[in-house]
Amino acid sequence: MLYEVQKGTLSNYSINRPIKIENDDPLRFLYQTNLSGRFVNVLQIEGKQPIKVSNLKFRKPLLKYIATCKEVTSKIEKGEYGKYDLTKIVNEYNEVCK
Repeated sequence: MLYEVQKGTLSNYSINRPIKIENDDPLRFLYQTNLSGRFVNVLQIEGKQPIKVSNLKFRKPLLKYIATCKEVTSKIEKGEYGKYDLTKIVNEYNEVCK
């Protein structure tokens, strides 16, 4: 299922990737909705095709996708923003690079 996380010039959506559970664990729902890095985000700039951004493939695809916004890309390249700062990245992109 696709969830809207942030809306703007650069929008952020999240796809919950369910965890396969072998038994009838009563905590199954908690495992499936846990924010433990089991999410894939989909970013979309208005007028462009969306891209998937995961924890494993984060930096290169994101830098290529938002290349026109030098203020944000330079912070990612310098290490000021990492894969856990995606909401900050989207917020700054929407503020600075409209």
